[in-house]
Amino acid sequence: GWVSAAQAKPGDRLLFTKSAAVEGTFILALDRGEELEREYGPDLVDRAESFREKLSVVPDALTAIETGGVHAMHDPTEGGLAGGLHELADASQVGFSIDSEKIPVAEETRKICNYFEIDPIRTIGSGSLLICVNPEKCEEVIDSLEGAGIGVSNIGSVLKNKEKRVIDGKTLEFPEQDELWKIFE
Repeated sequence: GWVSAAQAKPGDRLLFTKSAAVEGTFILALDRGEELEREYGPDLVDRAESFREKLSVVPDALTAIETGGVHAMHDPTEGGLAGGLHELADASQVGFSIDSEKIPVAEETRKICNYFEIDPIRTIGSGSLLICVNPEKCEEVIDSLEGAGIGVSNIGSVLKNKEKRVIDGKTLEFPEQDELWKIFE
């Protein structure tokens, strides 16, 4: 069946595949590689450029759906994870609560974002997938994704109150612009 971003249910667990700013990491490595090589060396830049291989969410989505219990999915692109969470919440008329400690950020992403002074959860995130799953099926979906070689983290939950959109108990604002644009302005 069809799974969209508009069917998240209060109580669902919010799973996040791969890591934050997958596409942003790739773009910056490709576009600013020489600068980053001077700071971190060619190995980090090569690893970041290999994020190209992570840009498809098709395997993530198919694996999760085949496992069952999935109510909604959304790929966070513009505005990264922060933007994607808001888009999913808007589509489903729900809120969310996120634990920032659970959000995976790859070493390459962390270093590149620190260098450019940008926030990885507000940087273009194509390649990752937000999955809203019935809490009773959560561990099974996680096991299936991990069994398929896809990293996944349980980062929070869907809330009934559509006005409550929090990370670590504090309101997570919709990003005014993707962090990537700060670098290219």
